Amino acid sequence: EPLGEVPEVGPCARGVRGALSEVAEGSGEAAAFASVALLDAGLSAPRRADQKSDSPLLPVSARRALGRADGPQRRAYLLHGDADVRRAALEAAEHSADPADARALLEVARLDPDERSRSLAVRALGAIGGESVVVALSDLWATADPDQRMDIVRAWAVPERFARGGEQQLLRCAEQGSGSTAVAAAVVLVRE
Repeated sequence: EPLGEVPEVGPCARGVRGALSEVAEGSGEAAAFASVALLDAGLSAPRRADQKSDSPLLPVSARRALGRADGPQRRAYLLHGDADVRRAALEAAEHSADPADARALLEVARLDPDERSRSLAVRALGAIGGESVVVALSDLWATADPDQRMDIVRAWAVPERFARGGEQQLLRCAEQGSGSTAVAAAVVLVRE
């Protein structure tokens, strides 16, 4: 404490696993921070039953909502009023790559007031893949800002999406677009 003075531990989370686990056993913001760092490193974190809407541990619960079985809970977290909870659920959605999340993720990508959440939603859609996702991202392109368009280019560039319509979308973007997104699309096409 204070939490603002805690260094970034992501790259070394495995090396300080014991200390992070001890902190995660506690309560409050520091416990939430340590739990998320453990989860992001692919390690287990202590489970909490604390589900109050104002709990600092709620993002940890959202981040743990992995796989198809936790899909309904994860999609509920996508509608939470706290941006940190929504972001944690979006990260869980990206790791889960559950096609049942696609519609909810598209809505987040279109409507969430938080720019980072919209970006995470596009990344999660890219992880799901499939022709319908490629088409949905194409529809989103028309209203996307330049940063979100770059996220869409990255999603189309993933090998599975590239083979399922992403290549055509990137070609259209490179030929008809302008600016950094057109250049990025061209680079992906040349590389592939």
